[in-house]
Amino acid sequence: MSYEIKDLGEARFILGICIDRDPQSRDITISQKAYSQRMLKQFNLKDCSPVSTPLPAGLTLSINDCPVTPEKIEEMKRKPYHEALGSLM
Repeated sequence: MSYEIKDLGEARFILGICIDRDPQSRDITISQKAYSQRMLKQFNLKDCSPVSTPLPAGLTLSINDCPVTPEKIEEMKRKPYHEALGSLM
């Protein structure tokens, strides 16, 4: 069995990953910036402010941190946390 192939040159973008090459320093840099920006837009977080960690290290959450009022419970149900985390992973 044989297949015909075509040389398209150096890869610049594949599977959502941008590939940049610096011939002088012989460095290769990969980035998923476009994917990250698309996810931020999808989850209405485009204008959010970046932080190094969203919660302080060592913080322990408990059942007491859950929303209590019916309004807060409904508000939290409309937040797609599972989908956002799954997209990032």
